[in-house]
Amino acid sequence: MRIKNKISISLATLFAAGLLLKGCTKTELVTDPNYPAVETVLNNATKEQINQLGVGVQSVMRNGLSANYTWSGCIGREVVYYASTESRFHEELQGSKHIDPGGLMMGWYSAASQTRRRAEILHQSAEKSSALSDAEKLAVKGFVKTVQAYVMLNAANMAYSQGIRTSFTDLRVPGDMLKPGCFSTYEQSLAYVKQLVEDGNAALKTGSNTFPFPMTAGWAGFETPEKFGKFNRAVAARVAMYQKDWAALSSALNESFINETGSMDAGPKFTYSTTANDATNPFFQNENATNVTTLVQVNFVPEAEAGDKRVFGLPRNKKDGTAKVKQRTNPLAPTG
Repeated sequence: MRIKNKISISLATLFAAGLLLKGCTKTELVTDPNYPAVETVLNNATKEQINQLGVGVQSVMRNGLSANYTWSGCIGREVVYYASTESRFHEELQGSKHIDPGGLMMGWYSAASQTRRRAEILHQSAEKSSALSDAEKLAVKGFVKTVQAYVMLNAANMAYSQGIRTSFTDLRVPGDMLKPGCFSTYEQSLAYVKQLVEDGNAALKTGSNTFPFPMTAGWAGFETPEKFGKFNRAVAARVAMYQKDWAALSSALNESFINETGSMDAGPKFTYSTTANDATNPFFQNENATNVTTLVQVNFVPEAEAGDKRVFGLPRNKKDGTAKVKQRTNPLAPTG
């Protein structure tokens, strides 16, 4: 009898709950309750939202660099990424095994593509915002196009003959994420990047004197559109070099921050920290670490020229340190 009573009560409770639900007001479908919708910034963003988007784009510019340098370094036999549980970097990337297409390949490409798109969201949000002047909108455009040129040049150089996508919808077409353009040739990819960087340069020169968002500490000396333009010209010089346009290379270098006899540390820097929601430097490691390590090729130190401060200089944790590498006390090499 007890069991029967419990069942009766449960059925009655469920019936009553069903009546209540039937009388409730219909709720709207929320696509992702954990994140704000893109439309909240695309439709007349506030100054505070532009600030957040601008800082966010500076943050994601760092994404993919670790994969980029690790991949290219392993392929070029400059470094070996030696993880005790991951052999593909020193096997597949150096030719002893076929590359697994579903494994290591997409980290750098997806990171660059996501940064390009996030920068585009910043651009369109600024364009539709009544909180910004026309001059400030141009400054944002100059920043965005330069960032896009930088990250997509990195992607193009990694993909090389496979090319990158150079056409996209404008974020206003429903389902546009599923309608990307075709992959272009390397030459077409470079032409696309060149257009981005030149559009950015023109906007930086005609926009406001300041960005309508704060620049992080790594951009000290490049925190205004005019000064940021020197970084833009450095990116333009890279593009011209790969296009073998020597006249354009020389012209862009002369307008950049690069000085042939200047400091090797000149230029903007990506900064990292252990602050909440920030990222730590993926390239830093203790010199005698045994878990995940990036090692230079075995002949790197023996073949370095005497006096090369990048190899034999003071470590970075010393004042005026110039060394780019640390030498291990205990040598380590991948198995095989």
